[in-house]
Amino acid sequence: MGLCGMAAAESHHRALTDADRALGRTGIPSLLLDDALAQLQAYTAEYLSELCEEFVLEISATRPAGGGGGGGGGGGSSRAAAAAAREKDEITKLVKVRSPEDGSLRPRDVRQLSGGERRRLALALVLGFQALVRRRRRLVCNLMVLDEVLQQLDNTGCELVARVLRDLPHGSVLLVGQSNSSVTANFDVMDAVVKQAGRARVELAA
Repeated sequence: MGLCGMAAAESHHRALTDADRALGRTGIPSLLLDDALAQLQAYTAEYLSELCEEFVLEISATRPAGGGGGGGGGGGSSRAAAAAAREKDEITKLVKVRSPEDGSLRPRDVRQLSGGERRRLALALVLGFQALVRRRRRLVCNLMVLDEVLQQLDNTGCELVARVLRDLPHGSVLLVGQSNSSVTANFDVMDAVVKQAGRARVELAA
């Protein structure tokens, strides 16, 4: 490496070091995490708008309390620094529901949601994460395993979920575990695994 290359590398290293100090103890990794969570929230919002438009999901990272690296030579400082290094950012998910009266968004505990609402919220988050991985890492998986995805959904909810799943990229394969045979009405082509009298058989779509 020539002198110009070494100077450029040193300048780049100093810039990263300054940025790391300015961003706090967790530094650049926290900035990258915030960016990934912001994108995940945006992708999830796209699916939420189709599955349950009255919901908003906010995703953020909660920083550990405490300051940056410690100086000094005391044993207490060393132990405090080691404990701080083990602390991790926590990802929090906040659900807000739009009020039918005035349209304002109000926080809602996930435990207060109905079973169908939780199903749709979880599906939107899964699809949002899949989109994040596909666009950031260019990793594509065309197989999705869904267990009782239509459970506790009314007819409207089933239609919304089916519409979103039908709009997945061409070539997507859905492996759906669903005891309700009415699920077949929500998809265009479906192979079925039928269990009867202790035996199972596969019925291929015509």
